[in-house]
Amino acid sequence: MVAIFHCLRMNAAPEDVFRAVTEDELLRPWWAKEGTLDVRCVEISDGAKVVWRCIDGPPEWIGTDIAFAFVAEGRETVVRLTHRNWREPTEAFAHCTTKWGRVLMALKSRVERPEAEDLLV
Repeated sequence: MVAIFHCLRMNAAPEDVFRAVTEDELLRPWWAKEGTLDVRCVEISDGAKVVWRCIDGPPEWIGTDIAFAFVAEGRETVVRLTHRNWREPTEAFAHCTTKWGRVLMALKSRVERPEAEDLLV
């Protein structure tokens, strides 16, 4: 099995980033352009980690897990994203590697400038 891994610093408190990933109202603005994906939360550690399991969506995604971990470092939050349990490194895997980078940049824009309308995704 293979995994996608990204790490990005955000100028926001861990609890704000955590809320942006776990609360639907805050998730929609930075995820909206990504399309429909049916996930189930399989693990949550308040303020520190959330793991989603893909139960429907692109065939390559079904059964994969998307984990967000949040670590405070000074006045910033380091977000570590791991999209794991891919069966093999296909073209879809390569595309998603790039797409996750863009999605994380949209999340960064949203938590650093919540009033911004023009996100990067």
